[in-house]
Amino acid sequence: MWLQDGNYFRTRDRGSDVETLPPHVYVAHASMMGPYLERQQDKFHFPYKLYGSSNFPERVKHSFDNTSGNLGVMLTGLKGTGKTVEAELICNILNLPVILVQSNLEGALVPFINRIQENIVVFIDEYEKIFSKSDEMLSLMDGALRTKARRVFVLTTNEMYISDNMLNRPSRVLYIKQFGNLEAPLIKEIIADMVPDTSMHQPALEYLSSLEIITVDIVKAVCAEMVRFSEVPNAFKSIMNIKQRRSMTKNAYHLLGGKENLICSGGLVDPPNILRLKLTDPDEEYHLSLRDPNMTDWQTYGRILSVDPDKQTVTTEQGVFKITESRCHPSLAQTMAVTC
Repeated sequence: MWLQDGNYFRTRDRGSDVETLPPHVYVAHASMMGPYLERQQDKFHFPYKLYGSSNFPERVKHSFDNTSGNLGVMLTGLKGTGKTVEAELICNILNLPVILVQSNLEGALVPFINRIQENIVVFIDEYEKIFSKSDEMLSLMDGALRTKARRVFVLTTNEMYISDNMLNRPSRVLYIKQFGNLEAPLIKEIIADMVPDTSMHQPALEYLSSLEIITVDIVKAVCAEMVRFSEVPNAFKSIMNIKQRRSMTKNAYHLLGGKENLICSGGLVDPPNILRLKLTDPDEEYHLSLRDPNMTDWQTYGRILSVDPDKQTVTTEQGVFKITESRCHPSLAQTMAVTC
């Protein structure tokens, strides 16, 4: 039951003039009279081109339509990689009232959500900034289990901020989708859309491949700067608020027959701290991936089986690899004209 006053909705036990919430987007607020909702918009709008096709929102919708009980979805990864947009697409396709949670409502969030006796989406963007401890989410999610109505919890976080009590518990969080750097086809598509001069495309790719993080926002900012001043990135990279990868990158060698065969020079290695990996969890899988400094594509060399930090070697399903700091390996002293 809801009492409506313009765009504001308060729960009521009786005498309500709104039986159910229309499927709009609401923001939850706290007040002296108790929590209430403010209608923000009818749905999420995107006044720009969305890059990268994903059927994940449709998957969430299909799961909701073909299951019972609550459904939890976590989207995690670097800022600017598309988590919020994907979350908003999920909210739109579910066509349910969406409640944006921006605080714990001075401790009243759980009872307030439990009073809502209809299916809703609880959307918490960057929830690690709202909840000081991820376990606080459990009281909300488990408390909501006591209601007859269903809830879809859509959570985004810039880092994997989740307690052990939520991991491997599909009843609480069914899906965890991780977001990372843009793939090469997407980067090329954005450049093609934003930079009319095709002669500037390759310099843009070369510069972007040198970055530590590649997101939609960053690619757009670089392209806009190129068009605004008719310059390639080398002309302005020193003043852009964009972080390039550290100069001390890695060389990777495939060890075959006692010889070191160079397969990547001055490139990036994933995981970045690969020689310090602790492979203690049998359910945790890591794959060795390398990216050449002049490319945007990653090459994968199999699941990591063991790591020997003393020998600087990593053993995967595809063999043994040696990872060393670039510009310091003796075998490159002459070819790269460096002093080791």
